[in-house]
Amino acid sequence: MPPKILNLLATSSFIGFIYIKYRFGSLPVHPFFFQGGFTVIAVLAGTIILAAAEGAWFANRILISRPLTIIGKVSYGLYLWHVPVFFVLGKHVTSGPKPLRILIGIVIASAVTSLSWYFVEKPFLNVKNRRYGNVPAIP
Repeated sequence: MPPKILNLLATSSFIGFIYIKYRFGSLPVHPFFFQGGFTVIAVLAGTIILAAAEGAWFANRILISRPLTIIGKVSYGLYLWHVPVFFVLGKHVTSGPKPLRILIGIVIASAVTSLSWYFVEKPFLNVKNRRYGNVPAIP
């Protein structure tokens, strides 16, 4: 498919995501989701992934930026650590403005994730790479 068409489709899909989020909210309880909405979302996501994989989407420059690639490397750790951090923070820090408490939670979760990356995940990945080599997911 020509890159210009892929770019147009991916951009339209992204706008579709924004519309669905704005129109139906975060929780998938609206009848739209159960009457083909999940399929629509899957097709939109597939279009964006295809365009990004082909390098045709204008947003690739954003997606390959250094901050987002770093977040991508540690995303699993961030996914694992944010829940306990925010749980403990919610139990012990109940005063102050909510945006400040959220910011503190993000900073703490990021710090714990960094420690986890450097002292747990990265050493295990190095052992794996020494044993099996560094095989790319896509040849």
